[in-house]
Formats: sequence, C-alpha cells, structure tokens
Amino acid sequence: MMRFSLLVLVFITVNCTPKKENPAKSVELFYLNRLEKLELSLKVIANSNNIDSCATYFINARNIFKEIEPILAFTDAIIYEYLNGPNLLKIEEEDLTNIKFQNPIGFQVLEENLYLNKDLNQAKKEAETLINRLKLIKNNVRLEPFEPYHFLWLVRDQLIRVATLGISNMDSPVLKRHLKESALTLTTLKSLFTFYENSFRDKSLIEKWNLNLSRAILALKQADPESFDYFNYHKNINESFLKLWHKTTLDWQAEFPFDLAIKNSAKSLYSDSTFNKLYFSKKTKLQNEKDIIGLGEKLFFEKLLSKNGKTSCGTCHVKTDYFTDRLKFPFKGSRNTPTLTYAVYQNKFFYDGSSGSLDGQIISVIKNPNEFHSSLSQYFTNLEKTDYYKKAFKNLYQKPINDLDIRDALATYVASLGKFDSKFDKNIRAEENSLSLSEKKGFNIFMGKAKCGNCHFSPVFNGTVPPLFSETELEHLGVPNAPNGNKIDTDLGRFYVFNTKERKYFFKTPTLRNIEKTAPYMHNGSFKTLEEVLDFYNKGGGNGMGFNEHFQTLPSEPLNLSDADKTDLINFLKTLTDTF
Repeated sequence: MMRFSLLVLVFITVNCTPKKENPAKSVELFYLNRLEKLELSLKVIANSNNIDSCATYFINARNIFKEIEPILAFTDAIIYEYLNGPNLLKIEEEDLTNIKFQNPIGFQVLEENLYLNKDLNQAKKEAETLINRLKLIKNNVRLEPFEPYHFLWLVRDQLIRVATLGISNMDSPVLKRHLKESALTLTTLKSLFTFYENSFRDKSLIEKWNLNLSRAILALKQADPESFDYFNYHKNINESFLKLWHKTTLDWQAEFPFDLAIKNSAKSLYSDSTFNKLYFSKKTKLQNEKDIIGLGEKLFFEKLLSKNGKTSCGTCHVKTDYFTDRLKFPFKGSRNTPTLTYAVYQNKFFYDGSSGSLDGQIISVIKNPNEFHSSLSQYFTNLEKTDYYKKAFKNLYQKPINDLDIRDALATYVASLGKFDSKFDKNIRAEENSLSLSEKKGFNIFMGKAKCGNCHFSPVFNGTVPPLFSETELEHLGVPNAPNGNKIDTDLGRFYVFNTKERKYFFKTPTLRNIEKTAPYMHNGSFKTLEEVLDFYNKGGGNGMGFNEHFQTLPSEPLNLSDADKTDLINFLKTLTDTF
C-alpha cells in the first residue's frame, strides 16, 4: 500500500511540475497574432471608400508589418521581398526561353498609391493582393524545428538589415517613416528575447540586450530623419550589437551547422574576418588557402595564359592602380576596367552581370578575342611545360594541372583582394579616432540625403544586398556619353545577355571601396572625377538630364546637394581607400 502511495505521489509531482515554455512556439504564436492583426487592418483598406481613412489604417498595417519583419524575412526571404519590394518592375532571367516579369506589388506600392498617386481603387486592389498572400503565410506557419541558432541568425539578420537598409529609408519612400519603423523591428527583437531568457547562462547578457535595444529604440524614435547620425549608429550601436551577439553565441554554446554569408564568429560588420568567402564562391571548403593564393597571384601575372604570350590578368588590372588600368577603355575593349578589390562579394560579374562566379568569368576572359584570345585546353597545356606549375598544382591539388584548378587558384587570389583596412573601417572598429567632421558628415549624407546607400550597400558599398548577400543588383542610371552629354551612352548593357528590352542600359552596381584610386568612372569611363559623378547624380541621372528613360531605376528628382555636401561626400569616399 505504501509503495502504491509513493508511486502516486511521484506521478503527481512529475505531472504538476510547470512545463518550460518552448521559445520557438512562443515566437510562432507572436507571429500568428500579428499576422491576424495585419490582415484585419488591410481588410479595412480593401473595403473602404474613403482614402483618408485608408491612409490611417495603412500606418497601422505598416507598423504591424515592420513588427513581424524579423520573423518573416528570416523564415521566407522571397515572400518578404515580394511584400516589401520597391515600386519597380522585377525581371528574372534564367535563360532565353525563361524570362519572367513581375509587376511591383506590396507595401511600398500601396504607400505610393495612397499618398502620392491618391488612387483609391488601385490601393484597394493592392490591399486585396496583400491579404491573399497573408492568408497563405498564416496557413503555412510552422516554426518548429526552430533551433537556438536559428533565433540567433534571425537576430543578427535584423540588426544588419536595420543598419544597412532600414535606417537608410529603403522601404518608406513617401512617408519617410524609416527611423520609427526601424525602432519597431528592434522592439520585436526585444520582445522575442524574453522567450529565450532561460537560454542565458550569464544573466547579465540578457540585461545588456534589453538595455542596448532600449537605447537604440529610443534613439531611433526621437531622431530627426533630416539630421540622423548614421555614423554613430554604425559605430556605436550596431557594432556593439554584433559584439554582444558574438558573446551570446558563446554563452549559449550555440552549435551552428555552417556559416552563412557572415561568419558565425564575426564581431564586426567592417572587418576582413566578417565574411565567409566560401558562401560567395559556392565552395564547400578551402584548404591550403595561403598557398593557393600565392599560386593564384603568380597565375594572375602569368602571360602564358594568353595566346600571344604577352597578356596577363595584371595587364589590365594593375596592382599599383588598385587593380584597374586608369584608362577609359583597355586595349581593344569597349568597357572601363573595374577594380578587382572586393570582387568576391557579389554573385554577378562583368558590368552586364553575364557571369555568375569568379571562376566562370575567367573562362570569358580566356576566350575573348580582345583579351587572352585562347582556349581552355591551350592555356593549361602551356602551363604544363613549366616545372614550377606542374609541381605546385600537384602539391596543392593532388592531381595534374587542369583548367578547373587553374581557375580555382586565380579566383582564390582575386577573392583575397579586399582588406577592410581603410581609414573608415579602422574608425568604425574604434581602432583609431581619425575621421574629420567633414568625413563623418559625408557618410551621413551618403546614407541619408544623397541616397547612395540605397544602391551601394554597406559594408562592401556595392550592389550585393544585405543581410543575406545573395543578390547583386543591376541598375539603370541613364549614363550619358560624356559628363554633360546630350544623349545616353549607346552601350545597352544587360540587354545584350538576354535581349530583354526592359533591361536596356542596366549595369551592375560596383563597389565604391578604393573609388578615389580607380578613375575614370562608369562602365564607359565617361566621368574623370568624383565631382563629375556627383554632379550627374545630383541632377537625377539621365532623366534629370532630359533622357526620358522609362525604366531608369535611379530617382529622377534632383538631390539638391550643396557644394558643401558634395565636398563632405567626396571626403568620406576617400576614407574607403585601402593600403596596398
């Protein structure tokens, strides 16, 4: 009898012990709750006959959308972009037989219809489209399995998204609510952390998260968009977040299955140890990196790769000129030679984005009659004649010389040409305090008034979109044939790849790192100085010059930059110069 009583007591004790709340389930319920509220707000717009009341409910809907942004963007990046993309035609070019066109939809389109175009009927249609998509999202929400490392990735993605996109007004083009909306997304992170309090061994870390997030939220809510200090946010707020994130991964003893674009060990957004180069090169591992870089460097300056034995990669990409040639066009070429520094951090190569990898673009150079004018078989046959290369490839790749390994060595070397040791990087990392007031103002103008950061995304300042860094954008700027030319340059850019007429004059957005040393500028080398480039942008690009290009992606309105603004902006750009 006593034994039975003890068993009953044990059973009752076990079953009465409070269950630990599953953090992933709590995140899911948080998400579903706000999806429901978002749908209700949009239904009011869809059923309204008063554009003023629609505008009120849009603000409410938009606020809720920004609250769920960290979760939605992490769990379904494609849907997030679909709901929050710019009001621009989206084109997907797989091959000549599979070109897809997607008219812009989502919150940015809805905002413009309500506040800019005052088109109630179109706004109601947009709201209906959003409602239908939200229903699909709700019906498919299931976060489990949602491991602690998933949550940590979600947090880091959102911190970087806010710093690089959110505060630069990427997605509130009319109302310019970007700072308040960024505060809302950080408020969500603060709420989500409460579900993970038990994951912290060091309780001081959760206190630091709450304190730092509260400070950032307050700063964003109180800030004036016209005078916001972007430099301070990047240096003193976002960098602190990333250091705290790293400490949290150690405290949680998080086991990450792999690195994404940013290494799981990264403590800064502006460092040579930030990025996972394997992510960009599509490799699974990299062995003997230092030795392969050495081999790749020798190949880079090796003239045996060309048919005439007189040309190497270094002929046009001159190391002392930051891997450009300082010419309008290279010999027999029709486009300006871009710098190879930071080239690895993109997924489109050449100005028209016609190659998808560093390895792949090497093939085009070899075959191009205006460059190496050789063949895949010939160029490695030439190398087989040298004892050095035969021995080096055998040692590093454990097999005879072949074209795949030659391209791998070259690509590995090119991938090493980004040092993140500029004056700007060192100041952001607080290694020195040497930026002038003008240089700091220049960065603030870059991210704010001049809107440069809307296409040249930090920290690489190219067209590869953070925080996933999985897409490199092409833009139509309306580049003229000369600084003050009266017509657009004749090079059709991306059009030549797939003959898509809507992609005429589209070119890849290059890095602005080392921009001071890589003149002349643009694909056609039409601008000799940074002053000429800024004057072009200040006018509103080609359309600002009267070209009337329907598919120009650069806003046509003048930036109204003063001479002082331009000086500050150029001073900032010069701080992006590395040492070689």
